[in-house]
This record gives sequence, C-alpha cells and structure tokens, in this order.
Amino acid sequence: LRKVFDRIDKNCDGVLCLNDLKATCAALKHQPDKGELEEMIWEIDETLSKTISYDEFELMYRRVRSDRTGLEPRTMFNLVDFMMNDNNGDGRIEVDEAIQLMSARYI
Repeated sequence: LRKVFDRIDKNCDGVLCLNDLKATCAALKHQPDKGELEEMIWEIDETLSKTISYDEFELMYRRVRSDRTGLEPRTMFNLVDFMMNDNNGDGRIEVDEAIQLMSARYI
C-alpha cells in the first residue's frame, strides 16, 4: 500500500494533492471526468486540507476492504487496487499478473 501511495505522490511531499492525481491518471492514460479527482480527495480527506495523508489513504483502503454494505466511496480504492496489481507499473494488468491476482484472492 505504501508503494502505491509513493507512486502517486509525484512531488514526494508526503501527501497526495490534485496535481499528483492528475499526473498519475495521465501516466495511466486515464481521462477522469470533470471534478472526479477533486471528489476523490474530498471523499478521503478527513482533515479538510484538500490533500490526502498516508493515514487517510490507509484508512480509506481498510474501510473499503471491510465494507459489506457497498456504501464506502470506491473511486480512489479502484485506482489503488489497480496500481497494486499492476506489478511492473506499465499501466496494464498482464495475463500473468491477473493469474497471480486471482490465485491470491480465490485459491
């Protein structure tokens, strides 16, 4: 989880900001909808700093992983989960990465 946080934290200041998310999405060739990145930050930002600390990032991840209601916001989680499974960081999940993922989760 820390590795993904550090990959998103492009300016290495220890928090995730709008520019970090924009750069990450651009690197993944993802064009977010207008306001999507701001909403991702707002959903996780417990301190209203317009940034995401590692503690907030980890809390988001744990909340979504344990959510049985489907009510926890998942936009950032989906990005993080994708990046955790993109082992070589090329913006794609290869067949061998998918097989490794499936065997780890379901076997």
